Amino acid sequence: MKKEMIKQYGLIDNIKYAIKMLMQKDKMVVFLLVITVFIEMLISLVSVYFPKFVVEQIEINVGSVRLSISILLAAIVIGSLYFVSKFINTKANWHLITIQAEYIWDLYMHSITCPYMDVASASGQNKYQRAKDSVSQGDTGCIRTMIPAVLNISIGILGTIVYTLILLSLNWWIPLVLILLSLLSISVSSYCRNYEQKKKDNWVEIDKKLNYFINKCADPSWGKEIRLFSMKKWLLGIIANCLKDRGYWYNKVETKKTFALVCNSTIIFIRDGISYIYLILCVAQGKIGISDFVLYFNTIANFSYWITKIVDQISILGTASNLVSDFRSFMELDSEENKGKKQNYRELGNAIENIEFKDVSFSYDNDKNIIEHLNLVINKGEKLGLVGVNGAGKTTFVNLLCGLYKPTEGEILINGFPKSDYDPNELRKVFSTVFQDSNVFPFTVAENISMSEENNTDLDRVLSCIEIADLTNKIKGTSDGVNSQVLKVTDNNGLIMSGGEMQKLYLARALYKNGRVMILDEPTAALDPIAERNQYLQYETICKNKIAIYISHRLASTSFCDKIAFLENGRIIEYGSHNELIKLNGKYYSMFEIQREYYKEENDNLEPIKMTDL
Repeated sequence: MKKEMIKQYGLIDNIKYAIKMLMQKDKMVVFLLVITVFIEMLISLVSVYFPKFVVEQIEINVGSVRLSISILLAAIVIGSLYFVSKFINTKANWHLITIQAEYIWDLYMHSITCPYMDVASASGQNKYQRAKDSVSQGDTGCIRTMIPAVLNISIGILGTIVYTLILLSLNWWIPLVLILLSLLSISVSSYCRNYEQKKKDNWVEIDKKLNYFINKCADPSWGKEIRLFSMKKWLLGIIANCLKDRGYWYNKVETKKTFALVCNSTIIFIRDGISYIYLILCVAQGKIGISDFVLYFNTIANFSYWITKIVDQISILGTASNLVSDFRSFMELDSEENKGKKQNYRELGNAIENIEFKDVSFSYDNDKNIIEHLNLVINKGEKLGLVGVNGAGKTTFVNLLCGLYKPTEGEILINGFPKSDYDPNELRKVFSTVFQDSNVFPFTVAENISMSEENNTDLDRVLSCIEIADLTNKIKGTSDGVNSQVLKVTDNNGLIMSGGEMQKLYLARALYKNGRVMILDEPTAALDPIAERNQYLQYETICKNKIAIYISHRLASTSFCDKIAFLENGRIIEYGSHNELIKLNGKYYSMFEIQREYYKEENDNLEPIKMTDL
């Protein structure tokens, strides 16, 4: 499988994006951060000049009272600045925490509204995992670090310029040496950061697997199998192996970071050592006085502080930029999907006259095609059966039809026009589906059928759909009827249904939606053959005058369809009515005969559904 590269954005572009993100959520936070860094700069300047001022006061013998008052006033100013800085910084951080929580929520919301393929594919899952990591890493997430890093670098550069001008009055090569050695430190940090970004894909897969198993082990629905099959040791072994693999890459990255830390510490030692030795020599030779020594000493200390801060913040900024790229790579998938989106969509009309698959191919992540150059036309009122062994491409066909996947090649036409000519939101209303892997939610029965909140649910319509789906007796047996909660996640009295009852609930849901195309993907998999036969007879009535697509492993269940497509390796290898395919004496016939014997073993009196039965 080809590994899809995460899109990388430029640093300046990411900074603009981060500022825009913050401004959309909370304009005040940028103002607070700017005030904080400028106060820090002011504190730094006061701390440089105040000691020189004190020494000069002592040298001219101003008197203890005046000196004490000067020191007290300076202490009050510095203390006030520290207090204001701490207060504003705390307030800014709280704003950033709130904004980060909002963007975590935005990420979750985008994952359920962006094109389905963007989260269903392996590459989409990797992008989602990286985006999730980028905003959920506490105070190191991209939202919490990008803008503060930019401001700190900006004020650091300003501070470096100011202190460089002061040091130039001492000697021109002192600031030059400090700057050159600092650039070397920046290079070391950049090497470490680039290594981490380059290797990130190696542990994203591990994190995804680890999160999956941890979440599943905490899921009560897994509890039965874990206990009955004594899976605890096995699952813990898988998790332990994941942690071991994750630890390997964590140690690799931390080793690089330790290397960078040792190198930077050595550089700082050499950088500051050279400066202080030179300063001491100047005093010893009488080139500068004590007050100037104090000034230059503090200037070098603060120069080193600002240079070190710039180095650290550049490293943080680079990491934050990579994280912003990870976030954007997922959050902008939808905008890439809809690039060139039409302003005026074609009217869909009240009827779906036909649906055509025109030379359609599909593959996951540019891997082997699941659907291979498929051509098929389904006309209004026609019932199509899709049959074939597991992996033949039946469910993928349905996902393409519903717009959950986009063809890798070819196109799907609705009423003779490409699907892209129609509003996607309007197209979604066309399809009523019963998937084999559908889900229920911890809402009421009525809400699970209408898939909407209670005040937007038509209860009379819900009851009608329940009756058609043959679920009335089950619902009547509950104390709250259609207002009964499904599952016991939020209600201890939640309704528990069998597999067959769940499928009937899914049918009621499809009926409530009343789409013009009915898609039934293994809708009777949990039913016995007799119940299955009755259910399909019911579907025949329900789907009258609609396009209906039936997917089943049981060929007897689809024998009443107008047309049957036998899929193998993503291709239609046999196509026609049930009788035509039987006469063809091909793979459909062979599979049908095998299943006929199975049905006889199940019940000697049960015959497969025939065209005349309908």
